[in-house]
Amino acid sequence: MTDECTFCEIVSKRYELQWADAWWGLFPAAQPQTALHLLLVPLRHIRSIDELMHEEIAALVPAISRAVLMSGLGGQYKLEVNGPARQQIRHLHVHIFGPKRRSLVGII
Repeated sequence: MTDECTFCEIVSKRYELQWADAWWGLFPAAQPQTALHLLLVPLRHIRSIDELMHEEIAALVPAISRAVLMSGLGGQYKLEVNGPARQQIRHLHVHIFGPKRRSLVGII
């Protein structure tokens, strides 16, 4: 964990997490771009996808699947992963976007 990383603070306190396993944590985006916008982050501080351990890579797809199922998105979602140069917060994260018109009421 770094002292200046917002995502490290969230996962260490686990107060905003919707779900977590041994490797990944899920929480709603603070500045959502769609009605449903979740962030999936590794629990340890990682800046780039090439720093992931094999265990984190193996747990990534099941974590995404769990987030999609929990959110009731079915096939209506978009994933986005940005490289370090495009990240506002320098901690690897996967954006999970729902449809633009979907209401958050009753989803999670």
